[in-house]
Amino acid sequence: MSDKFVKRQLDNGLSILLKETHHAPVATFWAWYGAGSRNDWDGSTGVAHWIEHMLGMRFKLGGKPTSDLIARLGGVSNAATSFDYTSYFATLPANHIDVALQVEAARMQGYRFSSTLVDTERTVIISERQWLENEPQNLLFEALLGVAFQVHPYRRDTIGYLCDLQAITADDLRRFHRTFYVPNNALLVAVGDFQAKALLGRIDGLFGSLKPGPEPPQTHAVESPQRGERRVTIEGKGTMAYVQLAVHVPGARHPDFPALVALDSILAGAGSFTMLGGGGSNASSRLYRALVDTELATDVSGNLIPTIDPFIYLLASTVRAGHTPAEVEAALNAELARIMNEPVNEEELAKALRQAKAQFVYGSESVTNQGYWYGWSEIFADYTWFETYLDRLAVVTVDDVQRVAKTYLGRNNRTVGYYIAERD
Repeated sequence: MSDKFVKRQLDNGLSILLKETHHAPVATFWAWYGAGSRNDWDGSTGVAHWIEHMLGMRFKLGGKPTSDLIARLGGVSNAATSFDYTSYFATLPANHIDVALQVEAARMQGYRFSSTLVDTERTVIISERQWLENEPQNLLFEALLGVAFQVHPYRRDTIGYLCDLQAITADDLRRFHRTFYVPNNALLVAVGDFQAKALLGRIDGLFGSLKPGPEPPQTHAVESPQRGERRVTIEGKGTMAYVQLAVHVPGARHPDFPALVALDSILAGAGSFTMLGGGGSNASSRLYRALVDTELATDVSGNLIPTIDPFIYLLASTVRAGHTPAEVEAALNAELARIMNEPVNEEELAKALRQAKAQFVYGSESVTNQGYWYGWSEIFADYTWFETYLDRLAVVTVDDVQRVAKTYLGRNNRTVGYYIAERD
């Protein structure tokens, strides 16, 4: 491993990944914890996300909000909770990267979680929960997850259930933080204009003395194969109807994942995996032509994300006024049957792969996005997943696409959801 790319683990179990790149005087610093919604405890769903709220934008260093501190230095910072992780990052002028290190070292250490602050944040998080319930697509997706998964904690969205959010205590937050915010459950990633060896020494000085904790409990749940189509219908406020269709697919490390990316690009248009960049136009995709161009729907999208364990591939569409969810589903079914039964042509596959490659490259060109990808890849596989992704995508064949279509798109593997606006 070169001096400009360093992967190390400290004696306390803290993992470190550093990449020098001197194209601009900027650096990004990320902290990743194996503490996503999959790690929430029953009765305390949403606790991982709650801690991210309190340790993210509202976290203080020296009595000052760290977000303001980073902003005054000309940087940006944020945090996120997903199914498999919680992450925090700051991107700022490279000569100020030490500030980001100090913030993360403080975040990893003990935090008071006073009852007053917890109750204040409870109001914010419950408001966020209520916003989700007022958004039909989000409400339908939550219901769809709950039907598609019967065993695995992926059945829970990151926000948590309202009854738990009303009952979680400061002690619950402290216990979760003590369990998961330990060096041996954390990964630090830096990309940018610095000297890797010098930065490694500084990280060792700030984090090396932190004590490891007991090995955090891991999720070993395995979802059984689905044995028939499942359905869920939600009725609620609004004027629009929505259709979502999910199929179980393997996690990111599975050899079928690149072919599923190609399949998604053909069906719904190439998307971006990252939270830092969106997908491009999907107007030439099969489902757009079948649903939007025919005026059955106003939009259609696909969503495939890398995860540790098998997750879902989601297709979602908004029903155009004057049509029904059943009409949209019938058109979806016809396109899924076509791609299962008829091989795509080489030209269509080549176009889909170009689009998928372009989205991936666009979503990984900045130091911030590279820090994101190196860290996320280490969570669900290892950093080489990111570095070899395009090579694996390039060798996907027409036969691969039809094989994964037949393997994963069948009716017995589907969960279908409708959102129907309540009649006055």
